Amino acid sequence: MQGEYAVWEYLHKSYPDLVLEECGAYSRQDFGKAPYCRAHWLSDATAPSRLVRGHVLGASYLFPSSYNGSFVLRETEAMGQKDPALLDTVYRSRMMGWFGFITLEKLENRVSQFPQEVLAAARRNIPVYKSYRHLLAEDCYHLTPPSGSPEGWQAVEFCKRDGSEAVVLAFRNSSTQSLYRFWLRGLQRGARFSVKSVNHQDETMRSGEELDNDGIFIALPKGDMSEVLLIKRT
Repeated sequence: MQGEYAVWEYLHKSYPDLVLEECGAYSRQDFGKAPYCRAHWLSDATAPSRLVRGHVLGASYLFPSSYNGSFVLRETEAMGQKDPALLDTVYRSRMMGWFGFITLEKLENRVSQFPQEVLAAARRNIPVYKSYRHLLAEDCYHLTPPSGSPEGWQAVEFCKRDGSEAVVLAFRNSSTQSLYRFWLRGLQRGARFSVKSVNHQDETMRSGEELDNDGIFIALPKGDMSEVLLIKRT
């Protein structure tokens, strides 16, 4: 391994503007390569979404989430789905780290050939992702275990280190519980925040103290739905 680390170090120092990506198939990311490689594909197992979320959330304990990559590609779960809310979940499951598309093996698998419903979901979710992706390199708080809460929900919060901004991504999975309360962390307790629901496009005002002490409820009426909350100091 020391020889491989030396190659990575040489490339990084010789070409500092070169983006080096670690592929999940052959040479896995580890602490020896992490200083030189800030983008790595977590696993060849890129579906289903529940599995991808487990990879992304688990890896966030070891590396900044902005390093941890997963992709949308032509596979059964995404390509066979028509429900916009569940397609949102497909994308959001891969938007807790660096996100992209991938074409494997054949040109007919390229993104332009995806079903229109899948492309529409991309157009909905990519602008939202771009609005919060800077937070993926900040503090990460697991609001449930990576495998899910006892009730089956998964959720994570990415919070700016100065406590002025955060994003929450929540997933109901197959839980029978349609309403869940999350206590947020890291926000400035004395500040006021706007809390915007991406699903409903509505906005409420809460103090950092309220979000810490009282938490916030997220309602998802159908199994496998998801939500994104954008939280900014006013």
